[in-house]
Amino acid sequence: MPSPSTLLNSLPLLSLTLLPTLTWLALVNRTVPAPYLDEVFHVPQAQAYIRGAYRTWDDKITTPPGLYIEATLLSPLLGASPAALRALNALGIALLLPLQLTSLLALLHPAQSARSSRHTALNISLFPPLWFLAALFYTDVYSALWVLAAYAAHLRRAPTATPQILLCGAAALLHRQTNIFWVAVFPAGLGAVRALRLRAAAARALAASRGEEEGDTAWGSVLWRAWGVAEVYDPLVCDAGLEDYFKTGAAMAVAGVAHWRAVVPGLAPYVVLLVGFGAFVGWNGGVVLGDKANHVATLHLPQMLYLWPYLLFFSFPLALRPVLAHGAALLRRTRSAFQQPGGHLRSCAVEMMILISLLVAVLLIIRYNTIIHPFTLADNRHYVFYVFRWFLLRHPIAKYLATPAYFFCAWAVIATLAPTAGDASQPKEKTKKESKQYHKTKENTVSFVIIWLTATALSLVTAPLVEPRYFIVPWVMWRLHVPPGRIRPEKGRRQRGNTTDRKAGGWGSLDTMLSLETTWFLVINTLTGFLFLYCGFLWPQEPGKIQRFMW
Repeated sequence: MPSPSTLLNSLPLLSLTLLPTLTWLALVNRTVPAPYLDEVFHVPQAQAYIRGAYRTWDDKITTPPGLYIEATLLSPLLGASPAALRALNALGIALLLPLQLTSLLALLHPAQSARSSRHTALNISLFPPLWFLAALFYTDVYSALWVLAAYAAHLRRAPTATPQILLCGAAALLHRQTNIFWVAVFPAGLGAVRALRLRAAAARALAASRGEEEGDTAWGSVLWRAWGVAEVYDPLVCDAGLEDYFKTGAAMAVAGVAHWRAVVPGLAPYVVLLVGFGAFVGWNGGVVLGDKANHVATLHLPQMLYLWPYLLFFSFPLALRPVLAHGAALLRRTRSAFQQPGGHLRSCAVEMMILISLLVAVLLIIRYNTIIHPFTLADNRHYVFYVFRWFLLRHPIAKYLATPAYFFCAWAVIATLAPTAGDASQPKEKTKKESKQYHKTKENTVSFVIIWLTATALSLVTAPLVEPRYFIVPWVMWRLHVPPGRIRPEKGRRQRGNTTDRKAGGWGSLDTMLSLETTWFLVINTLTGFLFLYCGFLWPQEPGKIQRFMW
């Protein structure tokens, strides 16, 4: 629960989220007063719960009743009309989400200034596919909120963390089943790496006292040290090449098996959640509750290709500086590899072989695993319909021509996780050997990218339907870990390192990239809101019923 001082300091942030959210809610209630699209199922179901008819269930609903329970608990305050139920999501977006995000950012980026944290929380709250649902009664807002609450409990590592993780994790699962990967697999992976690092630190200190040197970064040494002293080879994202991701993955697996006793004790709450979820799946006969015929779990690997343009489209303002900085550094390293034969050229050749292998794999995935769900091309109210119809399915080879875009977007998104010169989290100068070894820093390392990608893949690749809403939590988790940008301090403001004092308040001297991100989100939200409210159209099969564009 936020302290009174935290609430007071967050008033400027809350006012900035409250005004547009309440305006959006009022416009939607005035223009679209009746339940729309999935609200046709959610609103009557919530109203049934509010009446006490807990045995009533619409077989078209695929998700558990978490949102309906919350609506029931708040019904004495809000009521049970469609407008009142929509206000529940507006409350989550405008008040609860910014406070939760501010708390998380303080844990993830302790050196980030207070104003930068609040600005980042504002931007995440304005994320278009999520903010759009502030005025509709969908499950996604509180689904994301409970996932973030579970992640915050994991990061705090307090004595009471286990019951908090279990409570928040169970609440997240009551909103969306695929949250199991974000409240169990994702934090368990991060916790396992942390436990291995702590075990390796003791072994490293002992080796240093004996005058022993650290091993090199060759495959044999990496795996040997993972097996012997639990040291996970884990370079910073800014220093890593493609081969490093395979080395880190292998080191994580070897160290985890060899030193499982160091890992298992911290995994207890996540194992409980996984076992409970497995019991639910067994009892239910599947993951989804209703409409099982249209939601059959299917291997759909192209979801992981669509992820990258999705992330970059919404966050390109943040990627501009990292792409330019890391792109220039990549060109310098490539030129240096050809000018200095030997190890550099070999490394470049290995990277090229991995890149070609990935290219072949992507083309095979596109050829043999592209799935077009009937809903995708049958519903022109969703923007995904136009992405497929106008681009990916425009010509038989169009889906293959998108491959370079997938690669570029993936590189840009991961590059954005690495700090650039002048960022608040920019590390001190280090040698190449130091950059490839164990880290105590809060900077993003390769292991984080692997764990984040694993959780993302598990939550996406079994869904045959491409929905922007499915990518919300992966984007939020990625965005939370993007390094803070530079803050231009006000004159006379006391400094600490490269950032202003976290206790400093106010909204002056904002980071340019954050301001561009805010502007971009406001443009998207304004455009999509206008299309939804004022650009309706009719279907011949449903005369007199206005259809509306939405995510």
